[in-house]
Amino acid sequence: MSRHPDDRIAATKDFINELSKVQDRYFKKLCLKLELPKETEDYLFDYVFNDRGDVTFGEYLDTLGRGDLWEGL
Repeated sequence: MSRHPDDRIAATKDFINELSKVQDRYFKKLCLKLELPKETEDYLFDYVFNDRGDVTFGEYLDTLGRGDLWEGL
């Protein structure tokens, strides 16, 4: 017997929610390891979770005129 579409949707929703939790944990762990100031974390969040093309994080900050946040890290 085939699963009902609602069951498939619920299973996919649950899986995506778990992935989101894993992403959050990895991101928080990265920020702690890098010892980033809050402002830099905000830029890193945008860089990581929104497609920024084929540029490094430092290049991304430079395009925003905030390369100073990357220096010394």
